[in-house]
Amino acid sequence: MRKLISGGSPYEPKVGISRAVRVDNAIAVSGTAPLDSEGCTVGIGDAAAQARRCFEIIAGALEKAGSSLRQVIRTRTFVVRIEDWEAVAAVHREFFGEIRPANTIIQVSRFIDPDWLVELEADAVGQDQGIGDFLPGTYKIVSQSSGKALAIRTDWTTQLGLADHAPLEQETYVDNSNQQWILVPLGGFYKIRCALSNEVLDVPGFATGNGVIIQQYPENGGLNQQWLLVNVGNEFYKIVSRSSAKVLDVPGFVTGDGAMIQQYTDNGGINQHWHLSLLEADPLLNSATISFHTLDENLDYDSRLSVWVYGPAGNMVANFYSDSDAGFPREGFSAGSDHSFDLTVGNIQRTELLAKGSKCTIQVNPIGHDIWRFDFVADMIFTDGSHLYSGGRGVQLGRTYGYEHTEQSFPITGNSPP
Repeated sequence: MRKLISGGSPYEPKVGISRAVRVDNAIAVSGTAPLDSEGCTVGIGDAAAQARRCFEIIAGALEKAGSSLRQVIRTRTFVVRIEDWEAVAAVHREFFGEIRPANTIIQVSRFIDPDWLVELEADAVGQDQGIGDFLPGTYKIVSQSSGKALAIRTDWTTQLGLADHAPLEQETYVDNSNQQWILVPLGGFYKIRCALSNEVLDVPGFATGNGVIIQQYPENGGLNQQWLLVNVGNEFYKIVSRSSAKVLDVPGFVTGDGAMIQQYTDNGGINQHWHLSLLEADPLLNSATISFHTLDENLDYDSRLSVWVYGPAGNMVANFYSDSDAGFPREGFSAGSDHSFDLTVGNIQRTELLAKGSKCTIQVNPIGHDIWRFDFVADMIFTDGSHLYSGGRGVQLGRTYGYEHTEQSFPITGNSPP
């Protein structure tokens, strides 16, 4: 399968080229010049600025091709002035310091535009095209055989909403939230979460047999709650359980509302094929500020904070944590202090503990990446050495999460910009 990627360069139609080409799992990115969105040269006279712009263009092309900078296996650096190699190499390290692709640096006499000091190429690999590569967001999922949508039965309810163990069925789609599903990437697999109940699709008890009815259940991290989306062509997918290797199946090709959805051995039938339509994408940001501050200064404690930042494929792209091995009172930020940190994607940043009443602001700078969500864990450490933990998993950027002090929760607030 051959896929052509355009970057909008005025040279593409003039020369008859693409910004990138993907064939099966191999991706080649053309020599990339330092042009802005209007086709004008950026960073005239500044080789480092031009290299940075080239890598930004390459990152965008790879994303369109279903890959990323982390999948790059070779880069080629072309410079007019060989004395610029160190400045350009320093920019290369910003983008690839943790990835370490193969590289060659070559001096050339000039480029098409004499203002260009640098061009860059990249070769990369992509995710297997047989595997669905979906953005995090809300989807409707429709059977190829019946035309009905996956739904959680709403007559299985409690006073708090849809009950645990409520079965999965097919229904005529009417835009209800029990028929809408949030895909949460897990590095090739997905959690499939009901938009109404916030519970996930689950194979009961890790069952492996045919005919087991799929249910919703609170997320617990089990393999029986993880699903592989396999492209079968014509924009349809098999939905395969990671624990049982069975697929979602409409029993007997039934077309009516209310038929419950089972797992069954893959037999290629269209009653096992599903179309996923994006209703609303989760916001992806190219930068974010995450701020935390400790509350309730009447308590005697210090705080240990860890933050993990994830990209849209569910892969961790950065990590921040505070820690100290010193005894109590621990060395760290003083009470009422305010500190800021820059966290660049690909890096791990370590700081001291946060004293009570202090604030910590983390500016996330994801070079060449989008960021999707973050997890955090907070640990309140008391004078007697005891701990109280709290945290948030799958915290979506662009929303606010706060914690007030009770015996069950940790006195910390997390906030990210709209």
